[in-house]
Amino acid sequence: MDTERFDNYYQSCFAETNVKTAEQTFDTYDRCFRTLLPSSREGKVLDFGAGLGNLTAWLKTNGFINIVSIDVSRDQCEAAAKLGIDVRHVQDPLKFLNASENAFDVIFMSDVIEHIPKAEMIKYLKLLRACLREGGSIIIKTENVATPTGIYQHHMDFTHEYNFVDKSLKQVLLISGFNNVTVQGHSVKWPRRPWLWWRPILRFFYIECIKIIYSAEQPRGSNNPKIYSNSLIAKADK
Repeated sequence: MDTERFDNYYQSCFAETNVKTAEQTFDTYDRCFRTLLPSSREGKVLDFGAGLGNLTAWLKTNGFINIVSIDVSRDQCEAAAKLGIDVRHVQDPLKFLNASENAFDVIFMSDVIEHIPKAEMIKYLKLLRACLREGGSIIIKTENVATPTGIYQHHMDFTHEYNFVDKSLKQVLLISGFNNVTVQGHSVKWPRRPWLWWRPILRFFYIECIKIIYSAEQPRGSNNPKIYSNSLIAKADK
């Protein structure tokens, strides 16, 4: 994978966003990963493609202390350091993975797999599997291109290489040797303020409309998506 395109990734992609603290992202991680966390907090965790370290910070608030966080983007690692989060710059992720066999109990890839070229995808996943200890798990979050918003998220970032629907994400994990593969969408949180309830209500009807469109195109529905949230969350075991 060509890592030079990530040299100024923070400046080119995230510098103008409204997210300025890790805590602003915690609600997203709660809805995506809360139910998938291991019961023990003592295992060694790899945050692969940690970016600004927001997920690392969330894991620490949930009791994980043995976390290795790496990223190929130097300016993202520097931005993380300014936030007080230690993300190690790794220029050659394949070299890092080859040197980390059986090193981790859990590996997180949050919005990372879509940056890996399709031709290298299985090679990376097999190496990530080798980095897990027996019985360890990988947890992946990525865009769901079965929805219009997921399609937008794919195309909003020039460095995105490939994206998935629920079926193809499960398929590539099985091909790469993982077991007990599950794929789900993120949970929906109802706002505390009643005047904001229009958002989850509108989302419900929006998803129902998407289902109708798929059914109209493929009446038998055998290949229709099962998940319609804009993110997919997969968990697989070694």
